[in-house]
Amino acid sequence: MAAIAHIWMSPFNAGPGAPISLHQYAKMPWRSAFVEMEAVLRDGAGRPHWAKRHA
Repeated sequence: MAAIAHIWMSPFNAGPGAPISLHQYAKMPWRSAFVEMEAVLRDGAGRPHWAKRHA
């Protein structure tokens, strides 16, 4: 668990949280896995990282 960060670009500026990453080999199809994972994370109030790929 990461503590709240008072830096506006921090993924934890809205409060404490835990980072979760989904990694996949770049040449493999990625969209379906990301769509499924995003649905799960959104149900838990997850937020995407601003500098990473998301569906």
